[in-house]
Amino acid sequence: MWTPLTLDYSSPKESQAPGLTRIKGGNGNGPETQQAGSLRPLRDTGPSGLKEKMANSRLKQIEKEYTQKLAKSSQTIAELQTAISSLKEESSRQQLAAERRLQDVTQKFEDEKKQLIRDNDRAIKALHSELENRANQVRCAEKKLQHKELEAQEQLFPRQYSPGRLVHQGNQEKPEPAPAHDATVFLFFLSNSFPASLRYD
Repeated sequence: MWTPLTLDYSSPKESQAPGLTRIKGGNGNGPETQQAGSLRPLRDTGPSGLKEKMANSRLKQIEKEYTQKLAKSSQTIAELQTAISSLKEESSRQQLAAERRLQDVTQKFEDEKKQLIRDNDRAIKALHSELENRANQVRCAEKKLQHKELEAQEQLFPRQYSPGRLVHQGNQEKPEPAPAHDATVFLFFLSNSFPASLRYD
């Protein structure tokens, strides 16, 4: 801050003016009086000129302060813009990284899903194969059982045969003749089953 200074001084002309006025005296309408009156503004312009200088100095100081503030504000704005750019770049990098991670997770999930589907298909095929094998085994067992039942029936009832059944004789196969009546076969079976002492003549 500038402190206004007041200087109280009189120029040599002003110091001579009262003397001229006193010397002439009278009504004060002479040229000397007029000369003294014309010198009065010089006495008034001294402090106003100093005030103007002070005002100009103050304006320059204010201008300097605002220039400094403007430079500081510009620097702050530049720093903020740099920070914003850095944050945008960091956000973009993080977004890209997140998208990559999401793609990786999605791809991994799809791969695992496909692998599970393949494993499931293989397991289903294996079960079908196992079921077919078991069914074949069951059919083979049924055939064997039927064959054994037929053999057992042939051993128990050697004369009881079906019409047109083949009889193995060596390497030749000949059809057996049609059986007699069931009653005749039954009586023949009974006659062969009981002892000779109980047979009817």
